[in-house]
Amino acid sequence: MRIQLPWWLQDLWEGWRTSPARVFLTLFAVGTGTLTLTLLLAAMGGLRDQAARLTADFGADTAILELEEENRPALTPGHLATLRNQFPETRWVGEREYGPLNVPPHGRLTLYAATPAWNTVRSLPVHAGRPLDPADAARRDTYALASSDLNLALGDRLRIRQTEFTVVGVTGPGRFLQIPDTLRGDWEHPEDSERFHRIRLLHTATDPLPLFRHIEAFFAREAPNADLHLITPDQLLTETRRLSRILQRVFGTVTLLSLLLGGATLGSLMIQNVRQRRREIGLRMAIGARGRDIFTLFMSEGLLLSTFAAFIGVFLATHLLHRLPEDLDIPLKQDGYVLILPFLLAWITGGVFSWIPARMAARLVPARALRCED
Repeated sequence: MRIQLPWWLQDLWEGWRTSPARVFLTLFAVGTGTLTLTLLLAAMGGLRDQAARLTADFGADTAILELEEENRPALTPGHLATLRNQFPETRWVGEREYGPLNVPPHGRLTLYAATPAWNTVRSLPVHAGRPLDPADAARRDTYALASSDLNLALGDRLRIRQTEFTVVGVTGPGRFLQIPDTLRGDWEHPEDSERFHRIRLLHTATDPLPLFRHIEAFFAREAPNADLHLITPDQLLTETRRLSRILQRVFGTVTLLSLLLGGATLGSLMIQNVRQRRREIGLRMAIGARGRDIFTLFMSEGLLLSTFAAFIGVFLATHLLHRLPEDLDIPLKQDGYVLILPFLLAWITGGVFSWIPARMAARLVPARALRCED
């Protein structure tokens, strides 16, 4: 049984059958353009989410001070007290970091011995119980603030080496434990017990650069031979922004060139179709077809071909996104925006490069077209 195609599909097939090479090149170029655009949008969405997570985890108004002397921490409680006195509008906390430590049965976790208000400066909400306070530090209580991923509840106890802690609060996601900085334990190096690995600050300044310059000047006086590192959210996002620029240049260039090549090939294909089908166009006009009917016919051909090419490109890109390893250095995010925009750009390309050939076909004079005259 022979399948009878609808008339508009027959028209499209007749238009494409005469130039299979141009049709293939159009499909390949526009498909490649939509494929690279889909990958680019997925990567850009993933990088935006990564930047938002980094900013949220770190804190938009937060900075970190690290001071090293002969590759060992050099920040002391005296530095912390002086900074609090000189910059009273800024909140400061000292922090020591240990780990990750293996704590059965909870697995590996990071231990933070920090001064009170640590969770406030880190912007960590307390979901249950309470945060650690100055009284805990003064009494050197073996209390702990636990992250939610450790699956600990209020009152639970866990042992780290020879010390047993009681959970008095549960905070946001992660695998860490905060304890008072006044505690000493066998998890720390003796030389680090009176020093902070870092000092975190939470500022309220609209422009924090003057504050940072004052801090650098302070440590240039207090510790001229030490190596100071001032870490800000902008520094954390530098690598993400650099990777984003590289992807935009590489994938954006491939996308633009592919769509231009595909559009130019599509326009050439449509012009050839108009010339080869002049008698058909003249006959259609002679039996009542209007110019806009002919224009719509050829525009439909171009749009359908570009849509088919976009479908191929998006399908391959979606398949590739699902097959890429989860531990890829580039985060990826696939949503409706990633799928819709390539189709929209393909339609624009098809419409722009089909408009002139469709206009040429619509303006043919029936009598001259039937005689195949130029």
